[in-house]
Amino acid sequence: MEAIGHLKYENMHLVHAIRGSNGPELSKEIAESIAGWFNKMNIENIILTTSRSHVMKKDQVTEEELNAFLEVMQKNKINVAFFEELDDALQLGVERLNPEDILLISGAHSMDTGARKTLELLKQMYPDVNHEAINNVLSSKIIGMN
Repeated sequence: MEAIGHLKYENMHLVHAIRGSNGPELSKEIAESIAGWFNKMNIENIILTTSRSHVMKKDQVTEEELNAFLEVMQKNKINVAFFEELDDALQLGVERLNPEDILLISGAHSMDTGARKTLELLKQMYPDVNHEAINNVLSSKIIGMN
């Protein structure tokens, strides 16, 4: 997050995929870390997903894990838009972008899929965006996008 802080941007929109089967304590720790960066990084909003259809049963987020994360956000007065599905969360993140904004996707390994989906959404939703540049990224070797 520190490196991103050196970039020039208007607002940051964060789509975070919470990781399951690690217990509510880890969810709380991650939420506290995000809350600590919230104002420093000018994060406009947090969009949270459990990526339900993109994770195996062993990685599904429990109600306790989700509640631990949301309690920290509530305590810090940070609004969270919650979606069970990754695609819905990413769509909202892309829809909220303005030209000088950054969309940061973070979290569980379902975000490997999220990187490709986000780039494809940009092409669909913004016909004036440079499709060639996006296709170059999509054709490059990027972790999790094979």
